[in-house]
Amino acid sequence: MKKLSSLPLLLALTLALTACNKDSYLEGVAPAPTGGTAGANTGKITFYCLNPRLDNCGNLTVYIDSNYKGDLNDRTSSAPACGSNSATALTVTLPAGSHSYSISSTSSNCLRYSGTITVTKGSCDRQGLN
Repeated sequence: MKKLSSLPLLLALTLALTACNKDSYLEGVAPAPTGGTAGANTGKITFYCLNPRLDNCGNLTVYIDSNYKGDLNDRTSSAPACGSNSATALTVTLPAGSHSYSISSTSSNCLRYSGTITVTKGSCDRQGLN
């Protein structure tokens, strides 16, 4: 009989707990972002080469802030879509702010580029090499 007398108490406790709403404890707190890089302080830069001399110079090796980021294996005849990654385009994600880049051909350094790029939070920009 003791088991029956504790049943109403257990039922009341279960109802009380399930009636609680998680939002009542989070009042005034903004929801957390879902997926992606929401709130990240980054942007993208797409490098590409239009210079016909690349045909005889091998790949272009890309360094940003002295860190290797990848290669451009071929030139393109027009600017690619921002965010592209292919033999003719290399997109890198970087923290917002200024960054130095150094790009040179793997064959006899016949092509060489260097400079500074500015990355804007949430944007994608292109850097053509002529």
